[in-house]
Amino acid sequence: MKNRFITFVDGSNLYGTLRKVGLRVSDFEGLYRYVFERAVDRWQSAWYPSMDVPAHHVRVYWYVVASIDDWDLANPRTLDHLRERFFSDTELTRLWTDKIQRHGHGRMDHGSLEVEAFNHWLSEFTRWYDGKCSTLDGMLRFYHGVESSTEFIEFRRCGRWKVDTNFSLAEKGVDTSLAVDMVGMAGNYDVAILISDDADSIPSLRYLKESGKHVGVVEFLPGFPPDSRSRGPSSRVKLAADFVIQAYEQQIIDLGIATRMDSSDFDPVG
Repeated sequence: MKNRFITFVDGSNLYGTLRKVGLRVSDFEGLYRYVFERAVDRWQSAWYPSMDVPAHHVRVYWYVVASIDDWDLANPRTLDHLRERFFSDTELTRLWTDKIQRHGHGRMDHGSLEVEAFNHWLSEFTRWYDGKCSTLDGMLRFYHGVESSTEFIEFRRCGRWKVDTNFSLAEKGVDTSLAVDMVGMAGNYDVAILISDDADSIPSLRYLKESGKHVGVVEFLPGFPPDSRSRGPSSRVKLAADFVIQAYEQQIIDLGIATRMDSSDFDPVG
């Protein structure tokens, strides 16, 4: 009987890791196959060093952001809400008021200066928000393209970008959905491969191990496999796992799965 492996992927974590090692992936099915093969080697060497144990890669579940806070910036109610948030945040108001003063508007009275500051902030915020919406649209098209080309990878569109007025995004929902599914699907696999460095997954890993499952966490590394023993785990998640799977940048490139990017163009999803 074949031992069943399932790969669970935190999309944001994968993106950040690929960006860190400078890889643009052109064949994600090939990438996950490579990770699976290395996982099987590492798993067998740990538990069945003198046996060739059959293994089957069931599926990849890839958890991604599917939506962004929907702010209609042409709606008067939305503008009223943003105006209230802007002026209730004294640090934000002061920051943009100072910017207006530095650009030669210092002779305005205080009230007019704050109104001008809000208008400039709103203009910049609208441009930034529209850019993030366009980025998300491109990501969703990319996910559809990958999913349409293989039955091996399934996207779980579960996350949301929460928008803040300081031009930042907070990702919500991805790590929780991944952790819940790892436990909920436990009857469908024997070994879980996890691509995530989020400490929120640690309780799920501990539960799975106590239930008799094995869990391997992927670590992407630059260069070639070392001739000597690899360095030890570098995070709480890796310490919580049964074993760590080293995936090497140069091997991935040599297999034609990805190309190396320079510092001016990091875009691992092509």
